[in-house]
Amino acid sequence: MLTLVGLALSWASHAPNSELAEPKVGSERVVVSLAVVTVGIVALQGHAVAINPVALSVTMTLGHVMAALCWGAGLVWLEARTRSASATEVQAVVVRRSPWAIAAVVTLGVTGLVLVLDRVPLGELLNSWYGRVGVLKLLLLLAAVSLAFYNRYWLTPKLPTEPEPDQPASTEPEPDQPVPTEPEPAPPAALSQLRRSVRLEVLVLAVALLAGATLAQIAPPVAGASGSSGGSFSERAAFGTGQVELRVDPGLRGMNEVHITALGSDGRLMPGVEDFELSLSLAADNIGPLKPQMQRITAGHSVSYARFPFAGEWTVLVTSRLSRFEALSAVFSVPIGP
Repeated sequence: MLTLVGLALSWASHAPNSELAEPKVGSERVVVSLAVVTVGIVALQGHAVAINPVALSVTMTLGHVMAALCWGAGLVWLEARTRSASATEVQAVVVRRSPWAIAAVVTLGVTGLVLVLDRVPLGELLNSWYGRVGVLKLLLLLAAVSLAFYNRYWLTPKLPTEPEPDQPASTEPEPDQPVPTEPEPAPPAALSQLRRSVRLEVLVLAVALLAGATLAQIAPPVAGASGSSGGSFSERAAFGTGQVELRVDPGLRGMNEVHITALGSDGRLMPGVEDFELSLSLAADNIGPLKPQMQRITAGHSVSYARFPFAGEWTVLVTSRLSRFEALSAVFSVPIGP
């Protein structure tokens, strides 16, 4: 998704006749706006922005994704310009747009570092898969940042420049100066070297984005979850004049099959109990309440395929409303393993 949107932004910002031309008002700006909105919507979905503190998660995630989009689109666009524009034009546009690129680079690195350190303590960085992948992503971003500064401050100044318009080259040689036989041709090696370095930067950034996508599928370590091995769970609790039984299988992070059965004092299905409501909360990470959908099997027995996104000690609230003013409820503490 991010790659396709980046290519769309690259196409929209491409001026076919002049490197210094600004994007036209019209379809190009529509493409850019749709791309930014699409990336924003995708970034604000999933558990990445549901981790406490939510305000920090939303702000840092959105800034991180937008910075990656701007940087990636700019690199793709610059690589295309090195194949179609002169060295002088490439140098001019790199110098002109480098403040924006550097701002995106700094934003990407800072937000990535804040997100990792906020979710994984320093002592746990290398003791969990989330921390290891996070460190790998940060190292890749550091390599990409190094390449960006190398391209801007080492390779770009080597590109040939044209004389200033208000200072035309003199046709008369200065005294005691050798007369040049012909203008020195622009060396193509500098532009080719910049193109190769930009391609390498794109590759490193793409691998970093792949690590970020992997990171989004890994749950951060939760405080207090290290001693929770999880496994199939089955327990009963008082429920009005009878009991309610909760079964969770396999009791591990991810999708679980949850059965709720209300039993009367005689051990049979409790009469009058038709439907159940399920509420899941993880207090250690301020997640929830999550309310998965229940499927009624028969009166007093329902099932749900509920997703527990993180390991830890989950609080499960089972509720059944008997009438408008009467309801039964029971609370369970369910350990979910990694």
